[in-house]
Order: sequence, then C-alpha cells, then structure tokens
Amino acid sequence: MKQYILWFAFHKDHAGLQFLKYLICGCIGAAADLFSFYALALFVFPALGEGDIVMRLLGGLAPAAADPAVISRNFVIASFGGFIVSGIISYLLNIWFVFHSDPAARHREVLRFLLVSLANIPLSTVVGWVALKSTGMTTIGYVVKILAAFMINYVGRKYIVFKSPRKIV
Repeated sequence: MKQYILWFAFHKDHAGLQFLKYLICGCIGAAADLFSFYALALFVFPALGEGDIVMRLLGGLAPAAADPAVISRNFVIASFGGFIVSGIISYLLNIWFVFHSDPAARHREVLRFLLVSLANIPLSTVVGWVALKSTGMTTIGYVVKILAAFMINYVGRKYIVFKSPRKIV
C-alpha cells in the first residue's frame, strides 16, 4: 500500500494523474485563499454586507460593511491577500507533487510562476467582481473568482511555468 501512495504522490508524467493531483493541491491552495480572504474580509478590510451568506452563517461575529463602494474596494484588497498566501502554498505543492521542476532553473521558474499569478490576479478578480456586482453577494463573487483562478492557473502553470519536454508515446 505504501508503494502505491508514494507512486501517486510523486509520479508526475501521467496527464490525468497530474490533473487530479493539481485538483487536490488546488483545493488546498483554495482553502488557504479562503481562510486568508475571509480573515481579511471579516476582521481587517470589511468586505461582507449584512445579506452575505457568510455573515448570516456567522451571526454577527464581525461588523458588516454597509457602503457598497467600501465592500467593492475591500473585496479586491482581501482577494489580493488571499492570492499571496495561496500562491506560496500552491507553488510549493506544485513543485513537490504535481509538475516536474528543475532546481537548476528555479529562479526562472519562480519568475514565470509570479508572472502567471500576477496575470491571474486581475483576470480572476475582475470575473469575481462582476459576479459580486451582478448578485450583490460577496461570497458568490468569491466562489466565481476561485473557479476562474483555478482554470487560469492550471493552464499557465502546465504550459508556461512547469513546461516539460513533450514525450511522443
């Protein structure tokens, strides 16, 4: 059993297995983003209105933001904070478990990772912001932002950051 677990954890060549592991690592990164986003949105940069799903679930744990302009601005700030935390965690998980990483070219790899992440921040945040403005619900905007970020990151990381030589099978 141990050999299967090790094979699953460290085998990086099978495309389907790679996507599954990216999905698992992506969920861990999304959880880090989620925790960071809501910690910031609840306690540092209030970005949740009274009608938000999370505010209703928490029952007034933190004060709700009332001004839609403040909610919009703070949504972007909290999103950026979540991206930073999840980006660090995601990079480490990606090099350990998902993609082939070249230690000799680590500085170029980190630079490409940062560039893909920096491109992803405005793209997915705008998609989430549009969903927030359309629904009036910060949590809906956040979920849409995470889904957009997942797809943008997978494509960018697979084909730009961790591009490996293609094998002919």
